[in-house]
Amino acid sequence: MQDVFETRVTIKLSEGLHLRPADAFVSLAKTFEAKIELSKDAEFVDGKSILSIITLAAAEGEQLLIRAQGDDASGAIEVLAALVERNFDMVKDADRDETTRPAGSSESDVQTTEENV
Repeated sequence: MQDVFETRVTIKLSEGLHLRPADAFVSLAKTFEAKIELSKDAEFVDGKSILSIITLAAAEGEQLLIRAQGDDASGAIEVLAALVERNFDMVKDADRDETTRPAGSSESDVQTTEENV
């Protein structure tokens, strides 16, 4: 049997674990061969399924357990926990508090002109 690795993380995003951070988690989780699960309140879901993660409805301040099993499980746990610690690489937009964007993106990334409206 392969080793199982676990770690607890806390959701720090004020909006909780919504679609964009869940997508960031799944995208990273899929780069590993290990089976990855997330758990909240003893409910385990597939860490490589965005729909499963969204069903956890993890709010700010809630703890999740990340569990990985497989050859690269230790590395997966380390990298995924770091992603959560970095708030899923989401940053607040200085002009609009309700907007979160992936780090490195800006409003100039989306340009609207009369031609493409």
